[in-house]
Amino acid sequence: MKAMEMLIEEGYDGKVEVLASLAVLPMLLRQSGDSGQTELDLINEGVGKVTVSPYLRGKKIFVLSPKAFWILIKEHPRLREISETAESRHYLIEGKVAPLLFDKNASILMDWKK
Repeated sequence: MKAMEMLIEEGYDGKVEVLASLAVLPMLLRQSGDSGQTELDLINEGVGKVTVSPYLRGKKIFVLSPKAFWILIKEHPRLREISETAESRHYLIEGKVAPLLFDKNASILMDWKK
């Protein structure tokens, strides 16, 4: 919630994307108070869906505004045939994309040392 408030202070609306590392997931599955809800439930209700990403290392949560996040196409998608049988053909769609965050104030990385 604090990260969302910080993004609103920077002029972004309250719509955010939340990525969490696998290591922080046990922290999010703990019960919060007497409500019986987990931290993850509370975040899902207040912010939206949390995506668990294997690409974040350590105990990290990454919060960003989608309005400042673009996809950079490094190599346009192309279709490549990978196999063929008497009944079917199998194709692979490949290309290269990269995230492009054009405002450093539109993302917050939370990192737990222990």
